[in-house]
Amino acid sequence: APVSAHIRELLDHMVDEPNSQAELLSQLRLGMMKELPNPTDITLDNKVHVLTGGHGVGKTSVALKIASQLCSASEHKVSIVSLGADDSVGLAKLQTSGKSLDIPVITVNDTSELSKLLYLRNPENIYIIDLEIASAKKAIPLIREINAASQIHLVVPSDTSLESFWGVCELDNWDSIILTRLDLPLVPWAALEGLSRFKIPLSIGSANREINSGLVKVSNNNVIRSLEDYVDQHTSNENNKSTRATRLSALH
Repeated sequence: APVSAHIRELLDHMVDEPNSQAELLSQLRLGMMKELPNPTDITLDNKVHVLTGGHGVGKTSVALKIASQLCSASEHKVSIVSLGADDSVGLAKLQTSGKSLDIPVITVNDTSELSKLLYLRNPENIYIIDLEIASAKKAIPLIREINAASQIHLVVPSDTSLESFWGVCELDNWDSIILTRLDLPLVPWAALEGLSRFKIPLSIGSANREINSGLVKVSNNNVIRSLEDYVDQHTSNENNKSTRATRLSALH
């Protein structure tokens, strides 16, 4: 499995000479439940939410889904603020989607424009800031200085490589991980790394980019179950190989 030294050591520490496959899975579940922080909520009490992550991780589609659901759930005016978007095609799609959903899309070119926008905004309005990771190091401290209650979320695809994930985790004390591509039948190793090593809680997730697919709350149980299924499948395969080898040996 494409795990880090941290996850390998963590799993090793959890497993203590299990007598059966069921006991192995039980030890992994109990150990993981102790290691992972409790999930957090994205609430209307916070009027500024920042979504950031690498290019193509799905943060713009998540921003649209959050804005759409908040519009339906509250009387607050919800807008999407795009900062640091170098992709003109992607920005055009965001503006088109925002128009179809009746969600204002505000484009700011730099942190100076963002600062003015946040200082002048109506305190009852909700802003979803779609932030490129390249701008995060400079923009996030400024956002927190203006609005200390802002929630900053790291958008992570379930198939993200760990190598690219470590540096991103260390950029900030993230309020939550938002998982995308939940339709992939994979163990989200990056999420396990973020949860257990950096103590970033889960919040919500998205199966795909389709706006109508909505968002779901993601729990520790979801991630642990995917790990259990993976271990169950691979230990079963190893047991089958061992059984076949024994039968072949007996035949000879």
